[in-house]
Amino acid sequence: KLCGLQRGQNLLALKLNEIRMVLEKDPWIRSARVERQLPNTLHISVVMEKPWAIVIAEKLYYMNGWGEIFNEVGAGEPVDLPVVTGLSDLGSEAGKELREVASLIRVLKKQRGLISFSNLSEVHINDTRHFSVYFKGIPAEIQMGPPNLELQLVKLRRLVRHLRKVGRINRANRIDLQYAGGAVVSFQPDTSQARRVNKGA
Repeated sequence: KLCGLQRGQNLLALKLNEIRMVLEKDPWIRSARVERQLPNTLHISVVMEKPWAIVIAEKLYYMNGWGEIFNEVGAGEPVDLPVVTGLSDLGSEAGKELREVASLIRVLKKQRGLISFSNLSEVHINDTRHFSVYFKGIPAEIQMGPPNLELQLVKLRRLVRHLRKVGRINRANRIDLQYAGGAVVSFQPDTSQARRVNKGA
């Protein structure tokens, strides 16, 4: 239907390259292959784009696993994907940043549990080209960035397990994983303790 093909057309008269190019103009088709199978069959196979995230810039866009924008999100389309924020436009610099985000998502897709793609809610691209990452179930902003994403996620998993064990995960405000020797955690002030101190004073 997309190519205007109909039953009964002369198979030998079809221009396969033109059919392929028409198919690949569709934003949801990454690549297409068109072959004649004589005596009477036209075989078409396509590789479809798979959205990994929604990029928020001037509009909403789908991003694939290569960090490429391939289509605008249509009005009313149901989406349940993590969002990528922090881009003011989609210029040349955005390409490298989105490829780095795609690398992070690729690693997270191999993970299970709390720190995984299924719990990823947002990746914010900072001015320094590092990420602020947000997961469902972890209240803290998590600062990380290439390289060594796998190592940083190992550190994060251990740290979250420790913070849960000592009962401080809900007070963690920021976790910075970009330290060779470990990580830095910032906590929200304990307001209940501050009230007790003021009352005692």
